[in-house]
Amino acid sequence: MRLCEVSGYGKRNTYGSEGYPMSTQNVFVVLPPICTREEWGRLTGLVDKGPTVVLGMCNQGTLPTVKVGRHDLVNVHQILQDLASGKTEFLAGDYR
Repeated sequence: MRLCEVSGYGKRNTYGSEGYPMSTQNVFVVLPPICTREEWGRLTGLVDKGPTVVLGMCNQGTLPTVKVGRHDLVNVHQILQDLASGKTEFLAGDYR
């Protein structure tokens, strides 16, 4: 389910993908500390943009990755830390 926030007239409402207002007070999302590029694409909705979007973002250093064996995994923990510290843009080369 995707959430979008709508602001207007001093109110801030959150609507689910079905268009019904939702409360955000008790919403908890559990994310793994690392995940595959495919899983990150599904979690963020980037898979809808194309199958190679997340691969390109990882290769360009836009997303932090960690190597586990032969696999490059998206470092979700680093992304959450950066967001908590105020990072608002993820640009190519940030994680090289």
